[in-house]
Amino acid sequence: FYNPGGLSLIKTDAVELLMFAKVFHYPSITLKAFGPNESRLNSSELGEAPALIAGTIPLKGLGKHWLGYSFLKRGHTNLELVGNAVGRLEFQGPYPDGVPVAVNGELFEILNEPWYGITWAYKLSEHVGIGVSQYLTYRSHWINYQSIVQALPDDKNLRLFLDAGEFKYQHYGLLWKIGAAFDFDRITLGLTLTTPRIHLYSVARSGLNNTLIHQDSENPDYMAVDYQDKLSAHYQSPLSIGLGLTYKLGRTNLYASSEWFNGIDEYTVIEGEDFEAQSTGETLPNRVFHLVEPVINAAVGIEHHLSPSFTLYGSFWTDFSSHEPEARGSLSIMNWDIYHFMGGTTITFKNTQLTLGTV
Repeated sequence: FYNPGGLSLIKTDAVELLMFAKVFHYPSITLKAFGPNESRLNSSELGEAPALIAGTIPLKGLGKHWLGYSFLKRGHTNLELVGNAVGRLEFQGPYPDGVPVAVNGELFEILNEPWYGITWAYKLSEHVGIGVSQYLTYRSHWINYQSIVQALPDDKNLRLFLDAGEFKYQHYGLLWKIGAAFDFDRITLGLTLTTPRIHLYSVARSGLNNTLIHQDSENPDYMAVDYQDKLSAHYQSPLSIGLGLTYKLGRTNLYASSEWFNGIDEYTVIEGEDFEAQSTGETLPNRVFHLVEPVINAAVGIEHHLSPSFTLYGSFWTDFSSHEPEARGSLSIMNWDIYHFMGGTTITFKNTQLTLGTV
């Protein structure tokens, strides 16, 4: 997956399974300052992390040609954020003592995106290899959110606002990853290009619920609710270019890599039919759209072998968001820019390796 050109530079013909890892993780997310009394929203999950399986296809008579396969869980999210708050909010105007307010917010997201690939590689020379991988991609994405705000500005007139929505789509596509690898005594270089995704098949549903209740005669209530299914979806992924470097110093290896992702102009992922708001009759869209900005991410790492059975690792990498903050309705929920620091070790027992790390 990482560089199909490196497949042809493997030193032995006997390797069939190149990589298999079963990874478990416990991610925890906390959002602070939610609602009038700064209630926290927490999400945590004990489960499997995205994993990779890769190997070669042992066929005789290929010469300088190599065939391989890979399976990658390219994306995985299981997010559940729930928060409640009760307090008073201060407003300018006729409410000097503030207004009693109750807030409830819920956000659920499940994303799974496995890639299934076949790789062809060719050994141009002893130190240079090229290759291309074709991937069948499957993306299943579900988001369900709801926020309820209740306010009591006086003793008899209650205000209630409900903003809820849900969408889910399943998308099948094709893309290609092209790579070149250069392996010398102390330095290994790599260059990759990943193509945008080509649409094959999809199915989707989408819905929204915007309701406002005033409980007085001066302000009319509002209701706009619509849910549709058996829709089509069109998901796009950007062109990306990656660079990688390894520098070998005896028992220590130094690593550096970077990848640029192209931006994508606004496009419609799920296009439902327009509908009429129940309270006003106005025509509204039922639409999910997406757009991303260009972004560059980079990483550095170190690997040090204390002994043949004990290795230490350390790394730092960026995960800058390509989310456009003003893009209301986009598939991206958060525009987090994250800096990761990681340390870990690998311990070898005969034919088994145990890896432990913290990020």
